[in-house]
Amino acid sequence: MKNTPARVFRPVPPRRNNALAALGVAAVFAIPFLLWIISWFTAPHPIRYELDNQMLRVHTGARYKDSVKTLQLGRLEQVEAVRLRNREMRFGTEKTNYCVGFFYYPTLGDVWQATDCSDDGVLIRVGGETIPVVVTPTDRESFMATMVSPRPATFPTATKPVSLALPTFLLLCLFCWPVAVALGVSLFVAPARLRYAVSGGTLTVRTLFGSHSYPLSGARVRPHSPLVGERQSGLGIGGTYAGSWVLDTAPTNVFATSLDGGILIEHDQRLFVTPADGAAFVDAVKAEGAQSPPQR
Repeated sequence: MKNTPARVFRPVPPRRNNALAALGVAAVFAIPFLLWIISWFTAPHPIRYELDNQMLRVHTGARYKDSVKTLQLGRLEQVEAVRLRNREMRFGTEKTNYCVGFFYYPTLGDVWQATDCSDDGVLIRVGGETIPVVVTPTDRESFMATMVSPRPATFPTATKPVSLALPTFLLLCLFCWPVAVALGVSLFVAPARLRYAVSGGTLTVRTLFGSHSYPLSGARVRPHSPLVGERQSGLGIGGTYAGSWVLDTAPTNVFATSLDGGILIEHDQRLFVTPADGAAFVDAVKAEGAQSPPQR
């Protein structure tokens, strides 16, 4: 058979909403940042302890709304440094550097605490409170002295609450970004790189990841609307169908942008493709040795 210049056919453009597909890829890529922003707005405000001559005010609110617990210093019964180990949350909130609510400690029993979850705390007992209060100011000695001899002062916790921890953010990036890249490739790059080249008695299907050649001499070619079965391997998303499928209950190599209708080539293997100009494609493969199936 004489060598002729290859005739190259583009596939049928995939039917999809390009704007929606691009938005989907961008959304997957942006998931870590979106979660970071959401967690920042929902993260609790840094805990602080405000003292004046009469009251201790423990501020534990979120960024958008403060919450305050007050203790009357005139009813102070006990203030001492304690070690906070092996806590169990009964009811409340336990986040990174933020432990507020009712907790249990083997050495202290039940307490209400507003701490940064660290081990060095201060235990406060006040008349009228059913259980002690635990706090974790930065300067414990100065805080306890101010409790005993009240004066205006403010003590923050040693560490601030965080929104989305950096390791969690990095893990989200490691998961979401490859997914976004793969989704973008399957939606936009792979269909754009698909080509069907006919020459020298061979059909060469060029894809993003390489090429596949199929002999045309003695092959049967015809337009075909397949009965869609199951994908065995390869891509099958967003207008990219490339791999091994079961169509019409038969194993079929598929390199297409649609499964609604295309061209079926049957030889040693079964091949389904979707050239944009189906009639010209059929004429080209017939010129290279393929033929129409016998009429029934």
